[in-house]
Amino acid sequence: MFLALTLHLQGQHTQAFQTVIETLCDTTDDPGLTTYQRAIRHASGMLP
Repeated sequence: MFLALTLHLQGQHTQAFQTVIETLCDTTDDPGLTTYQRAIRHASGMLP
């Protein structure tokens, strides 16, 4: 999370958001997120 905040402060907004999404997908047990994990990761990878 601190890495994402640092990236955001450095103006690397896309990388910051991707870091948050990857961390969330890697650590969650929430069924709503685990069900759509592939789609979420794919969409995150498509960010400009």
